[in-house]
Amino acid sequence: VNVIIPPPPAVSANISANPGAIIRGESAVLAWTSQNATNCDIKPDFGSVKPQGKATVKPKAETSYTLTCTGPGGTATSDTMVAVAAPAPPPEMLCYNIDIEFDTAKWDVKPMYHAELEKLANFLKEYPQLTGVIEGHTDIRAGYDYNMKLSDKRAKSVWEYLVNHFGIDGKRLTTKGYGYTKPIATNKTPEGMQKNRRMVANFACVEKKKK
Repeated sequence: VNVIIPPPPAVSANISANPGAIIRGESAVLAWTSQNATNCDIKPDFGSVKPQGKATVKPKAETSYTLTCTGPGGTATSDTMVAVAAPAPPPEMLCYNIDIEFDTAKWDVKPMYHAELEKLANFLKEYPQLTGVIEGHTDIRAGYDYNMKLSDKRAKSVWEYLVNHFGIDGKRLTTKGYGYTKPIATNKTPEGMQKNRRMVANFACVEKKKK
């Protein structure tokens, strides 16, 4: 009697990646299965693995992963690809700050600052969501109360200039007088005091519009 021994069952292998495309720095999950295999390995990076499993990968460049499984019934392979794209460049941010100076005991805006304030106004018109704070400052001459009032007048004069000359909505701007409490230079020299007699307008940075 001839006994026919059936051949060993064929080996199968399957590997997949989810997601199949990532941004550099992100992760993907490899999942694999096999049947009738005694040994499996994944290249690159892994080497010997169990016949079934999952693993997280974070390739820096496009990578093809190959699962190879062997058993009495032969060898089977399966491939999967993880595509890697470069991250999008960060948005270009625009920040606008302005600093103008005043004469002693004065709060009127000098004509020399008209062009600079016009640039600020145009910036505010282009980005209507922006709001800001206009700060007034003084040197140390005269008393505290006097300088607080003077600094407040300086801030308000710039507010009025932007509103009256360029049509900026006054609700977008607030004013604050700090007197001589926030000097940026010494008050012991005329040059230092001149720097302290100033207005500062600060606005949050905004993402630059795409052309």
